[in-house]
Parts: sequence; structure tokens; C-alpha cells
Amino acid sequence: MFYSKHRGIFVVCLLGLIARLLYVVFLSPEVAQHYFNAPSLFLDQGDFHDWLTSIKNLVETGIYTVNPENEYGYFSRMPGYAFFIGFFYYLFGSDTYLYAIGYTQVLLDSINIYFIYRIYNSLFPNNRYPYLAAITYAVHPIIIFWAPCLFAESLSVFLLIFALYLYVCKSFTYNYLTIGILLGLGILVRPQIAVFVFVIITYQGIWFIRHRHANNLAKACLLVLGVLLTYGWWPFRNYVFHHKVVVTHDIRGIDYWGPDVYSYMQYIFSIQTNWEPQFSQIITNRDFTVDPSVAYAVPGDSALLTEAIYLAQNYGSGFSCWSGHWKGRMAPNPADAKIVALFDTLHSHQIQYNAFHYWVIQPLKTLKKCLFKNSVSQPVNGYAYYLTSTIFCIRSISIILGIIGCVLAIRNREHHSVFLIFAFFTLWYLIMCFGPTGFMRNVEFRYLLQTDSLMIIPFAYCIDCLYKARKTILPFIELS
Repeated sequence: MFYSKHRGIFVVCLLGLIARLLYVVFLSPEVAQHYFNAPSLFLDQGDFHDWLTSIKNLVETGIYTVNPENEYGYFSRMPGYAFFIGFFYYLFGSDTYLYAIGYTQVLLDSINIYFIYRIYNSLFPNNRYPYLAAITYAVHPIIIFWAPCLFAESLSVFLLIFALYLYVCKSFTYNYLTIGILLGLGILVRPQIAVFVFVIITYQGIWFIRHRHANNLAKACLLVLGVLLTYGWWPFRNYVFHHKVVVTHDIRGIDYWGPDVYSYMQYIFSIQTNWEPQFSQIITNRDFTVDPSVAYAVPGDSALLTEAIYLAQNYGSGFSCWSGHWKGRMAPNPADAKIVALFDTLHSHQIQYNAFHYWVIQPLKTLKKCLFKNSVSQPVNGYAYYLTSTIFCIRSISIILGIIGCVLAIRNREHHSVFLIFAFFTLWYLIMCFGPTGFMRNVEFRYLLQTDSLMIIPFAYCIDCLYKARKTILPFIELS
């Protein structure tokens, strides 16, 4: 009975799963080589290694930390994804756990197809194409790309969409505790979920203030309680046991994100949207090039930057931890503090003397990158270049049409959850683009995967509206 009733969406989910498996088996090795400069997606390195180290330290020493010798190691990686991968690590052992994690993420992402289908048809019951959003999610190249990758994004998207599914399709009062728990777990996996939590709690609060329904107050309270029961213990633990106010994470405990690297990042993102090629110029000891019209806010900045780059190339301990450094790993040394002071001075000069560029021009350039990026950071040639350009073009089109879909849905007074999706998208993009430099303007596209995934829903609505409008538009074109 269940299969006959849901046969269509079952087929779509199965095709989505097959597409992801085909990608993993046949395409992912080459993608990993081009994008991650690695032979496979399933490797213990980078961010993944930090999460795994943290959970291993917890199990083996009783302390959750990336680096027990650094006071910030306790907060360097949030624990949600660490617990997830730790389960597979201790269950399978050897390298098998890496593949188990990747394929589990593929399975969870395939389940998302069903959730998207149900959400879309609950929000827009009068749509002409009930499978449109589900099919779009099933074949969207950016989503397929990230599904098996050993990063926290895929799991966070699953928790977010699962929570939204319960909110839209199973909106019973007692379910709000479960929704809060899922969203709290989502924050522990990826902190940008907190923006969606803020949006949904604010909406519930405003709804109660306007209508004074006790049921809305109960829903808001259960939602907050669920978030506190899961996410709340993280800042509580950080303050009570380690005496620091850390609500998300502090990466200064990771050697390759040392203060010298972070101060460089703050400066470089105040003058441009990428930290390359300058970062590679530092770790390979090549000539450092910047646009002098924006890099130097006041006379003397050129000399300060020259000194900062020389010290970073030759003595920066954080820079030396990156693969390919021309000298190899170096221990922290007094030059690190000098590097930080120089980059911080240059950064402060941008804020003080080049404020319009810092707060307006540069954020707008970052926003343009978020919406219309058309290439990867690693140089690619031939068919790989055209393939990546096509994929990014598809993404840009889906986002723009998704924005239009949100506006149309709000104008047409569709379900209020569309407004929540649009508010989440808008707030997160504003934070990423207009927030202080550093990680806020460091736009890696996996940081946008949560919002991009939800925008598929209004994208499908926009397509449906365009189809309905054709009966009005085509006769007008014929007459003209």
C-alpha cells in the first residue's frame, strides 16, 4: 500500500541514489584530484582529521580537544560531526570507516529527496508538477558533488531539511521538541544552522505576540527547549569547564590556523574576495602581488606589507603547517607576534581610512561571488573548465529563480515557511558577505550549501509559476 501510494517519489529517490553512487564510483576520483588535489574523496586529512582527532582524544583521554597543548584546542571543532564520524571509526576501524561515512551521507542525502518532495507539496498544494522540486534536488550537481565529501555540510543539510519537513508536514505541538533537537544537533554540526534557528524562533515569538495563542507559545518553548537540550550544553561546557565564552568554535587551537594565518586572512579579505594566489605566494616563497590601489590605505602600508610578507614567508609557524611550504614545518616563534601586529595594522587601516571600500564595495564583490561564481580555486583546463563553469551557471540560475520564487510566494500569500527559507537565505548571505573579515568573508561554497539546498523549493515554485503564466504571455507575444 505504501509503495503504490508513493511509487513516483520512490522512483525519484532511487534514481537520485543511483546518480550519487555513479558519481562516487566513476567521477569522484577525478573530481578529488582537480578540486582537493587528492587521489580520493575518502581521506583522513584537513578538517576531517581535526574532527577525528577531537573525538579520539575524548574517548582515549576523556577530553574533547584538537590539541591538548593549546588552550583553544577545546573549542576548535564543534562536536556534532566529530561524534558522527567517531561512531563509524570505532565501529569499522581501518580505512573502511571512511567509505562507510561517505556512503551513509549519500544515503541520507537521497532521503532528503523525499523530504523536499513532501515539503514542496505541503507548501504549494496547487502546483502542476509535484515532483519538480524533488527531481531538481536529485540531479542538482552541486548537491551531488558534496553529498559524499567528508565534511560536515552533508549531515547538516540532512538535519536541517529533516527539521523543516517536521515543521511543515508534521506540525503537531509535541513535534516542536523534536524539531528543536534536530536543529540543535544541526548547530553542533555546522553553526550556520543557528541562523535558521533564530529565524524560526523569532517568527514563532512574533506570531504569539500578535495573536496571543497559547499553542504558539507552547511551540516556541518546546522549540527552544529542544535546541538547549542539544546545542546548549556546548557553550555551557566551554564556560564552566574551560572559562571561556565560545558559542560556536575558535580555530586558534589548530596549528595551520595559527594567529599569523588568521591575521593574514583578515587583511586579505578586506581588499579582495579570494586569499589566492597570495597565500600560495607566501608558502612557496614567490613574489607577492596585490592591487596597490586598494591594498595600501595610507602611505607606509606598502612597507608594512612588505615586512609582513617577508616574515610570513620565512618565519610564520602557522603558514609553515600548510602542505607545500618551502621550508617545512616550524615551531611557534617570536616572529609570529610581529606578523600578527603588521597584518592587524594593515587591516585596521582599511577599516579606518578605506571604510567605504571595506564596508560596501568589498562586501558587494563578495556577494557577486556568492551568486555568480563560475570557476574553482584550483586551475582547470579543457573539458573540466567547461564542466565546472556549466555547474556554477546552473547553480546561479537556480538561486536567482529561487529568489524570484520566494518573492512570488510571499506576494501570493503562500505558506509562511517560504518566508522563513527566504529570511534564512538573506541573513546568511548578508552575514557571509558583509560581516567582519576573516571567516565571514571567506566564501567556500560548502558554507552556502544549507541555503542553496532550501532554495530549490522556491526555485521549483518559480518554474511552476512561469508555466502557468505562459498562457498569458504567449498570446501577448503572438499579437505583438
